[in-house]
Amino acid sequence: MVSKNVSAPLKGDGVLFLHGIGRSAAAMKSLEAYFQKQGYRTLSLTYPSRRKNLQDLAVWLHANPEWRSFQDSFPGKYHFVTHSMGGLLVREYLHKYRAEVEREGRLGRVVMIGPPLKGSEIADAYHRLLPYKKFYGPAGQQLTTSYQKDQKHDIYYDLGSIAGTNSLLYPDSFLIKGPNDGRVSVESTKVEGMKDHHVLHATHTFIINRKDTATAAHHFILHGTFEK
Repeated sequence: MVSKNVSAPLKGDGVLFLHGIGRSAAAMKSLEAYFQKQGYRTLSLTYPSRRKNLQDLAVWLHANPEWRSFQDSFPGKYHFVTHSMGGLLVREYLHKYRAEVEREGRLGRVVMIGPPLKGSEIADAYHRLLPYKKFYGPAGQQLTTSYQKDQKHDIYYDLGSIAGTNSLLYPDSFLIKGPNDGRVSVESTKVEGMKDHHVLHATHTFIINRKDTATAAHHFILHGTFEK
C-alpha cells in the first residue's frame, strides 16, 4: 500500500521531500503541493531528526516502508527536494547506498534548500549547551563546521542548491560569516561537484514557503540547472 500522502500517478517521476531538524513533513507541504500540481507523485516523510545521528537516519530512510512502497508505485525516476538538515540526510543516504542506487538506475536530481553542507556557525556557538543538546539530539552535534569539514562524500548525482540571504529574523545571525539566511551561510550551501547554485533573498525558516523557491526547484529537477 502506498501512503495516503502520495499523490495520484500522473507522471512517471516521483519526488521525496525531507524537512529540516526538529520539524515535520508538514513543513514541506507548500513545496509538495506545487510539485503535485506539476503532475509528480510525491511523498513527504517525517523522520526522527532529533533522536538519531545522520548515519542512523540514512539507515532509517533506506528501510522505511513508506519510502520503499513509494518507489515501487511508479516506473520513473525519483528525485529529492530537501530543506536544511534534510539535505545532509540525503547526502549521507546516497553516499551509504551508492552501489545500490547506481545499480537500480532510478535516481533523478536532488535539490537542497538551505543545506548546511559545510556546517553552521550557529551550531558551533550552541552545540555544547545542554538545552541545544536535549532539543536537537545526536544530529545537532553534527551540524558544526568542524564536523562537516571532515565529511567526504562524492557528489555523483545532479545536485542543485538554493541559498537564502535574509537574516533579519535572527538576532544571532551576526555569528555567521558572510551573507546568510540567519542559520546557514551562502558559502555553506555550496559543495564541490554540485551542478548549480541559486540565491534568493529569503530566511532559513520561510524559504520553503515561497513560490520562487518551488519554481526554481522544479526547474532544476527538469533541466539540471537553475538558469532559464
